[in-house]
Amino acid sequence: KYSAFDFARSKSLLNSFINPENEFILKNIISVKFPDVNISLSNEISPLIREYERMSTTICNAYIQPLANNYLDNIVLNLEKNKYKSPLRLMLSSGGITSVDISKKFPIRLIESGPAAGAIAAAYLGKKSGYSELLSFDMGGTTAKMCVISNGKPNQASSFEVGRLDRFKRGSGIPINIDTLDLIEIGAGGGSIAEIDELGMLKVGPSSAGADPGPACYNLGGKDPTVTDANLILGHINKNSFLGGKMVLSEEKAMKSIEILSKKMNLSILDTAYGIFRVVNENMITATRVSISEFGYDPRKLYLFAYGGAGPIHAHSIAKSLKMPGFIVPTTAGVASSLGFLSSPPSFEFSKTYICILNKNNLLNIKSIFKQLEIDSKNKLYDFKSAKVKKTIYSLNIRHSGQGHDINLECSLENKKFNIDYIKNEFYKKYESIYGYAHKHLDVEITLCKVIVKAEQPKINLKYKEIFVNNNDKTKYREIYDGKKMIKCKYMNVEQLLYNKTYIGPLILQSIETTCIIPKNCRINKDEYNNIIVKFNDKP
Repeated sequence: KYSAFDFARSKSLLNSFINPENEFILKNIISVKFPDVNISLSNEISPLIREYERMSTTICNAYIQPLANNYLDNIVLNLEKNKYKSPLRLMLSSGGITSVDISKKFPIRLIESGPAAGAIAAAYLGKKSGYSELLSFDMGGTTAKMCVISNGKPNQASSFEVGRLDRFKRGSGIPINIDTLDLIEIGAGGGSIAEIDELGMLKVGPSSAGADPGPACYNLGGKDPTVTDANLILGHINKNSFLGGKMVLSEEKAMKSIEILSKKMNLSILDTAYGIFRVVNENMITATRVSISEFGYDPRKLYLFAYGGAGPIHAHSIAKSLKMPGFIVPTTAGVASSLGFLSSPPSFEFSKTYICILNKNNLLNIKSIFKQLEIDSKNKLYDFKSAKVKKTIYSLNIRHSGQGHDINLECSLENKKFNIDYIKNEFYKKYESIYGYAHKHLDVEITLCKVIVKAEQPKINLKYKEIFVNNNDKTKYREIYDGKKMIKCKYMNVEQLLYNKTYIGPLILQSIETTCIIPKNCRINKDEYNNIIVKFNDKP
């Protein structure tokens, strides 16, 4: 048997982010002796200062490259066998679309592609419906991931961690220095397991039943009580409507799994299930409140955009607790990430470390670096052949002189905006919005130049023709438990909602992929893009 190391090598020399010549020499030497080995160079994978992060990123790229190449080659082969003519495209962690060839060289850039696609879909659909300030909320089976969307754009980050020893603890994993969407990850999903901790308190997650065996109610051998089991008992999920009725859930198995916990807590099964629902919500609320406040955002100005199989069930509780004005649910919530793939333009980015004090001479050097990075990025984008550059985004990582960390600032090469005073003022504004105060007496220091090139965004027709649905059917009702009593709620399929007609909660909306729980004091509309807009009556 061979390990990944038999098919890949990584090279990371101390100062290669400034002078890559020696890494290229090493690559040529190895290629002559081992022509079939994949070689990852740090100056290509992560040409950034801080050698440990640069090295770990390069090693991880080399480690997964043979596996990724084999996987992608098999997909391409099968597509050709089945006579698919359209080329395969892949999503980058930064939210752009790229080609197979680039993905095989930089597979590390694909790691967060799935969750990134969901945030891109939230931004795209939200903007269509007139909402540009959002918090995307993707809750599936094992985790919940959130992303702040400001002015219609998901927040970006320049690093994250993989392989954490403690899954949700910063600093316990391997640092990866690549551009990604800034995702908040919380150990909360439909499969999250509820248990009693060492203090005798109810705990939910991060352990998960996964898809196999899954929650107890799946009737596939799972025994542990999960969030999905709790939602079934509370009436949030209809046992006969799961996956459009293709999978009947076992209420008996769900009750039996939670009964063990209820005896330990000296509570009824119903109250224990509600406790699980409350605890998992509070886990997400607390983590979200802390994360978004760190970056200076006010949740009262954001709408929650909920998707994923479990997201719409928990959306109201989270949005209400964070004092948001309401939440939005796409009718195709279970497959929202797919729309993110379809709506993203081809793009690529390159960065270069350049540490200097912001002055006139260095500003000229920065401009020349931008131009070279633009050429490099366009060359990668031209791998798409038909793609033409529609937009070029320039940005700087910038900080006060003497600081250890920086913030990213988008800039323009226009004469009126590409000058010292303008860049400084924009930096001070952004710094103050995050931290409340800027140290204007200190020099401003540049640490990184970055260029992103994007092709034209695909055009998608999202306006739906209203489907005729017989709304004369007898009104259906279901009961859900609110922690005190059973509440009678009107029950509808999302297809029954008429466009631009206002509905009043309490209401349960059912689709093939998910269920949306809307309590009283809510106004509900479905717009022309099939987004369900829920506003709280005590908010404008």
